[in-house]
Amino acid sequence: MKYTNYLIIVFIVAVSLFSKNLLANNNLPKLTCYDKKSYHAGRQNWDIDIDQDGVVYFANTDGLLYNIYGEWHLKTMSEKGIIRAVLADNDKIWCGGNEYGYFTKNTGDLIFHSLGFLEYEQVWDIIAYENYIVFLAETQVIYYNKTDQTTTINKFTPGIYSIVKWNGKIWSAHKDGQIGFLENGVLQNATTLNELKNVEVRKLFVHNNKLYIVTLKGAVYSFNGEKLTTIILPDILKGKALFSGMSFDSDSFCLATISEGFVRINENGTVFNAVNSKNGLLDNTVLSMASDELGNVWLGLDYGAAKVELQGPINQIFKGAATYDIKNFNNKTFIATNKGLYSNFNEKGFQLMENSGGQIWSLKVVENELYICNNNGLSKVKNNKALPSSINYTGIYDLAHFEGTNYFIFATYHGSVLMEKVGEQFNYIKNLNLWGNRKLNYDKTNRCIWGEFTDKGICQLSLSPNFTVEKKEFLNFSKVIKTENGFYFSDNKALFQYKEGAFHPSEHALVKTVKGPIQAMAFNKKGYLAYVQNREIKLSVLLPDGQIHSYNTLLTSLGENTISEFEFIDFHNDLLRLATDRGVTTFDINYQSNLKKFSKPVISSFTVLNEKNKTFHLPYPKDGIHLDSGNKDLKFKFGINKSNYDVVEYRYKLAPKQKNWTEWDQVKKELLLPQIKGGNYTLYLQSRVNGGLSQETSLTFSIKKLWYQTAWVILPIVLVTLVWVFGVIIIMTRINRKKLNRQKNVFIDRDTHKTLQLKNDQLLQYTEIISHKNEFLNKIKNGLEKMRNSEAKRWVNMITNEVNNEKKDFLFHKLFSEIHQDFISRLTEKYPTLTSNDIRVLSFIRINLDKNEICNLMNISSRSLDTNRYRLKKKLNLEQGADLNQFIRDL
Repeated sequence: MKYTNYLIIVFIVAVSLFSKNLLANNNLPKLTCYDKKSYHAGRQNWDIDIDQDGVVYFANTDGLLYNIYGEWHLKTMSEKGIIRAVLADNDKIWCGGNEYGYFTKNTGDLIFHSLGFLEYEQVWDIIAYENYIVFLAETQVIYYNKTDQTTTINKFTPGIYSIVKWNGKIWSAHKDGQIGFLENGVLQNATTLNELKNVEVRKLFVHNNKLYIVTLKGAVYSFNGEKLTTIILPDILKGKALFSGMSFDSDSFCLATISEGFVRINENGTVFNAVNSKNGLLDNTVLSMASDELGNVWLGLDYGAAKVELQGPINQIFKGAATYDIKNFNNKTFIATNKGLYSNFNEKGFQLMENSGGQIWSLKVVENELYICNNNGLSKVKNNKALPSSINYTGIYDLAHFEGTNYFIFATYHGSVLMEKVGEQFNYIKNLNLWGNRKLNYDKTNRCIWGEFTDKGICQLSLSPNFTVEKKEFLNFSKVIKTENGFYFSDNKALFQYKEGAFHPSEHALVKTVKGPIQAMAFNKKGYLAYVQNREIKLSVLLPDGQIHSYNTLLTSLGENTISEFEFIDFHNDLLRLATDRGVTTFDINYQSNLKKFSKPVISSFTVLNEKNKTFHLPYPKDGIHLDSGNKDLKFKFGINKSNYDVVEYRYKLAPKQKNWTEWDQVKKELLLPQIKGGNYTLYLQSRVNGGLSQETSLTFSIKKLWYQTAWVILPIVLVTLVWVFGVIIIMTRINRKKLNRQKNVFIDRDTHKTLQLKNDQLLQYTEIISHKNEFLNKIKNGLEKMRNSEAKRWVNMITNEVNNEKKDFLFHKLFSEIHQDFISRLTEKYPTLTSNDIRVLSFIRINLDKNEICNLMNISSRSLDTNRYRLKKKLNLEQGADLNQFIRDL
């Protein structure tokens, strides 16, 4: 269901449908004109065709002119002559003038191939028929066989005006008044038509399976193969020279005129559109026409070119004056403007009504009469004229009638006034002293008139039984809005309705979406709600499934044209009508076009900026675009076939460089990609119109890689690099391993050193303690020996045993061997004759004990120590005079 709703919304394209017989001729389509300065080519455009990519080709005075979604380009034939006819046929563009041939268009550029030249003649028409391309010159038809590339020429006397493909045959209109089809170079089924004798036939075209004949003299005929029928033309074309024609849709066809511009009509002569210099066309002489897939009609002019948007969702039905009000009355549309009252009372479109000049503020229908409230007072419409009414007031903004009575309230320059109508005369009764109001509306349900007044908010004006006016002021409200669904009141926050004497918030789902102050609003029976808010137009509808759809995006460009404090918007026959500072613009809410609305986006050109702006144009080679090596600065231009009122957004990604799409952007229509390196790329481009479904296109291109970017260079480099990396890894691993081992050994040595230092300190402390203890005990022993008794002798023996205790010697040697293990090993290995007592003495010397400390520890006399030292020198083979202490410390 949602998808269906989206399709309905996305494919809304409008053409004004209301009251075709009355209003078709008032539809002024969106017009875009191009002069020769815009497209940089000759002034005349003799023929137009459009290819499947939407590229528009013009047979121009200077050559082949073509437009790729806004980009203009010019190509010439070999002789650079005038081109009179053009045909886009698949991958070729066929052209003709004095020279004829074709351009190939699958190389990113257009390349011309000449097929021949004509002497004293020119090609005026080209059609595709079966396997042939048929060129029409003044007196000859040239058949070019696309298969075997041969050319056949058939001559005709006195000559042929025009050819067209109809019912599987090539039909032709001859200069002697005959019409028929060509077969094997001969005119078959020839019929002589008196109406065509001595008459120049400008164009043959097919419409609703009939052959239409356009003559220079201004007549149009239809031919069914047997009977010729004259087509009724509108007054604006009667007696006017015609130059060309084409079918538009099943209901209408287009005519190109010499002096009246472009006209679209039906078989009954009803004018749907008339575009000429009065409404902006550069030149009234239209030489050629072609319609694109959106229903736009491209015009080739005697001076310039133009695009007419016949299928746009928004149309301007009137322009040329600031508009304040619109009313439909007696099958006509009346427009109140600052220049007077305009109406479409004839086929010429909106015309200024006689006697209505000046500022018109509003229009009111009362008892089947149309009143005109204007700067000069009050008038009413009668016999297509504005006739003054009998009233003694000038400067009337608006009026409202108390239905069922003769009483009126007028909003005037001098305040609001109560008047009574007697016959045709309006008689003054009372000034109500209400100021600032420009709009009055009668509320039939509540039998009152509502108005907005300065410093009063809104007022309810009721007529009492004695014909006086009772006023109720509602200061909290600022706006009164009359719609097809009743009255609504705004407090600048939300909308309310007035029921049973009180205001109640509206419960309608659409109305509840309106928040804040609004300037104007319309709400029709079909559930469409539109309003003006801060110079923006809002339009929404409640769908059958309960969803609310907004058309706001489509109407983005319209709000800025409203007239401040005089905003007007309404619905009429499924048209949303908006009064603007230059006329009336409509939006068709109901029409769905059967034309293909949304095409894929098109990448129109591809430029290499750092190669002297080398440019490739649509269509591109089928295998993509291939560029030389080197980093490239690239520019892409893109577009889509759309209405001027459509809002288009784009996004892109460049694969494989980008994985994600960029954000949607409705401003950017070109893309710059700097310094793209060698490789294969695809640019993906997406578009969406008016927030609808996205469409996608792509362009593949490649940039040749530099020599050092090729596989033959890159692969060896990669291999060498890998070997080098692995080698470096192995070397660094070994270096790191050795470094770690060294660091480990350093830490071990550091810990060992700390341990040895600690144990050495312990050894020294232990030795010092034992030495002091032994010294002390020997002193006691010497004292006891002097006492000479048995008890003293017993203690002397105990002291001697303690001093000579082997346990403490064992502890000393254990500590010493842990600290100086290498010393002891070297000593015993080099001098195996040393005794344990010798090693003990050497150990004491090693730790720098002095002579007394050694004697105390060993419990020997100094002399005994000297004797031990003497023997040790001999065992160690030391020379006489050698220092034993230094030798032991150095060992």
